[in-house]
Amino acid sequence: MINYAYQKTYPIGRNFSLAQFNVRGLFHKLDQIRLLLHQHNFSVLGIRETFLDNSKTDSLLTIPVYNMVLRDRLFRGGGRVVLYIKDSLQFKNLPQISSLLTSR
Repeated sequence: MINYAYQKTYPIGRNFSLAQFNVRGLFHKLDQIRLLLHQHNFSVLGIRETFLDNSKTDSLLTIPVYNMVLRDRLFRGGGRVVLYIKDSLQFKNLPQISSLLTSR
């Protein structure tokens, strides 16, 4: 079950919505995440406390019609942070921001 205790949704404009969840273990909840995205059609879904490490292949985490961005949380527990971004949205991964997340 997904931990809805820390759920936030942000309807931004008519055709954009953003949600974030603490899932406390993503790999075993992927079917629930896929169903959630299918039912609510979020533009962007952020997931924390995935408890993911490099032992799982990233391709196992993909969801159709969404691009996936993964970031390691080097200085905090909880595993990797995942963003699912609707493939109809254009986005750019900014290296200067990414380097702030991975260095201290």
